[in-house]
Amino acid sequence: MRLFLDSNILFSACRPDSFINSLFTASRKLWSLVTSNYAVTEARRNLLRKSLECAGNLEAITGSLTLYDTQTDLPAIPLPECDRPIIRSAVAASSTHLWTGDKKHFGLWYDKSLYGVKIISSTLLTRMLYESGWRG
Repeated sequence: MRLFLDSNILFSACRPDSFINSLFTASRKLWSLVTSNYAVTEARRNLLRKSLECAGNLEAITGSLTLYDTQTDLPAIPLPECDRPIIRSAVAASSTHLWTGDKKHFGLWYDKSLYGVKIISSTLLTRMLYESGWRG
């Protein structure tokens, strides 16, 4: 499995005591994790604005990921402009899944595929980890 991480997941994973960080750590042991420089830049910008004390953790988080700059052109993407680079990069990276906490924009797609990439929430990822033997 190749799991693409959205910027909000990167942001949350930077908090060492967060559940998202636990999911990130478990996922890293089982699957190939990828993201884009676009997502990293967005996460960094939000960390500097909202959670400065955790901003330094971003380098450690992204150091274990493969970063993709490529974006695939896709027809009629049913997402706001700010989220289109995420799905374009996920497709370009041959991701099987996109992990996002953005329920407002991606929630309609949770547990469904968009351009061949299954969109998953943290709840769905937790279920997948449990099915793989993870017990937190």
